[in-house]
Amino acid sequence: MTRHAEYEKLVAVYDKLGEAERQAVDRHLAECPACATDLAAYRQMDTEIRSLGRLKAGAGVRVRFSQMIREQAQSAAAAAAVGTFPRGTAPREQAVARPKPVRRPWTPARLLFPAGTFLVFLAAVWLGLRFPDRSRQPVAIAPAATAVTEIIFRCAEVASGNGLAEVIADFEAANPGVVVKVLPQYISGTDAAAYHAAMKQVSQRADVYCAIPTPDELENGAAVDLAPYIAADPAFRPDDFYPGMLYAWEEAAGAILSVPTYFRPALIVYRAADFDALGVPYPQPGWTWDDFLQTAARLTQREGGEVVRWGFSDAGTGLVHWRLWSTWSPDWQVAPSYDAMAAVLDWYEALYGPTGGAPAPLTLGWEEGKSYANVDVEPYINGNMSAMWDAGWLPLDGAGLGSAGRLVPYPENAPDEAKAPASVQAGLVMSGSTAHPDASWRWISYLSQHLPDGEHLQARRSLVERAVLWSGLGEPDAAALRYVLERLPVYPKKVPAQYEAYMAAVRAVVQGELTAAEALAALDAEVGLRGSPGAPAPVQTVIVTIVTATPAPAEGTPADEASGEATGE
Repeated sequence: MTRHAEYEKLVAVYDKLGEAERQAVDRHLAECPACATDLAAYRQMDTEIRSLGRLKAGAGVRVRFSQMIREQAQSAAAAAAVGTFPRGTAPREQAVARPKPVRRPWTPARLLFPAGTFLVFLAAVWLGLRFPDRSRQPVAIAPAATAVTEIIFRCAEVASGNGLAEVIADFEAANPGVVVKVLPQYISGTDAAAYHAAMKQVSQRADVYCAIPTPDELENGAAVDLAPYIAADPAFRPDDFYPGMLYAWEEAAGAILSVPTYFRPALIVYRAADFDALGVPYPQPGWTWDDFLQTAARLTQREGGEVVRWGFSDAGTGLVHWRLWSTWSPDWQVAPSYDAMAAVLDWYEALYGPTGGAPAPLTLGWEEGKSYANVDVEPYINGNMSAMWDAGWLPLDGAGLGSAGRLVPYPENAPDEAKAPASVQAGLVMSGSTAHPDASWRWISYLSQHLPDGEHLQARRSLVERAVLWSGLGEPDAAALRYVLERLPVYPKKVPAQYEAYMAAVRAVVQGELTAAEALAALDAEVGLRGSPGAPAPVQTVIVTIVTATPAPAEGTPADEASGEATGE
């Protein structure tokens, strides 16, 4: 089924579709905003129809019917005054016995009189329904209509997954009077200013949207502090999130600006066939950075100076950052010493140098305004030219992993010392322009606990534990994923001081602009590395102890008394 018109017909009968057809339509809805809008309109129409009461005759009909009865009564009274009563309407006089009246023959007029009266009544009712006499009907207060609150939800990250339509239907059933309208939209920009401007624009057109906000959005009204809503919602369960993913901004007095949706764990994909061909042992959870370096070098193959297969490749900079972060303190605030920085820069030079096992990441030299729309990233993200690559570019839904390779966690400084944090995707943000904050929060709270399965993992433990991806992951892939989930470090809430200076030194080495020794010297001159041999020697503090002699006791004074006074005893 590929024709758009066929999907339009299925959207009209969405709630009556079978499971297979509904899944096909869900995939189409994720890519077609027009059909998603149509589905929301159909559901709104159903809600309005269900809110209608039973039809009743207008007040004018009842008034005219009562008037007709009164007119008939007045006509009978007038006939009584002249002694011409219709049959059966004259009052009986008990004092005088009257002869039995002669039965008059039935005529067509007499036969049709009762039916005619009934038809007149029906006609009056019908006319009253179609053309109520508003001038004569009494003023009545109309019953209050059921209020419908529409929540505009813009989030391509969530809308791209399967099952969102079902989540919305369940939410609307549990929250009568609230309707969610989905408009998929990514927020992007070539620099920070453009990204914040795009976020502000979307916040003016949506009640809830997906983004990565900062305190700037709190100040300009694009986002709302969700901390009070979380504190007042006992069903939200903040402890259900993985470490550090639901965090408060220190710069904004502990404000929580978004509820996380999905995240990408730090994993590497490796092709077992390439390891087997060279007799290289498979990587195991808990392997070290030195193990990774040696493995990448052994798997890299060159022919005539040209690389035909890399040991590792990554279009992004995950490995570059995570290797540097592994040298910082667990709270991410204490920078590495001179010796530790020298060792890590040597490691980068060995991996990305002329004889190393990995090419420099494409996005390492990203500049504001630069686009990678026309850059071929396929050799870096799908293993076409490498034996190992970052799994962040691969959907973790089990599809393709069996043929593409196997999963292994990123290296560590030492066994059971994970330092590669997960990459958090855009979170759920409440717009500062929303006119429905309570309904918007209900939607955020509900959606965060019912996020549909997507390309990456949900930020809540409870959702990941029952995610369908486990059915598509075999061993050791499932074991590698569990290993990472059990050891996720807390993502840094605040970028460490002077981090960019350290990263600049790493970037220069990876891109071949400076040697490791040159980058180390430049960094030391800029920030003054801890334990640097070039640092000034610490000033030696000499402690001089001055001893004062105790005066001799005067003549005639016992020695023990003098001693007691001198010691204060």
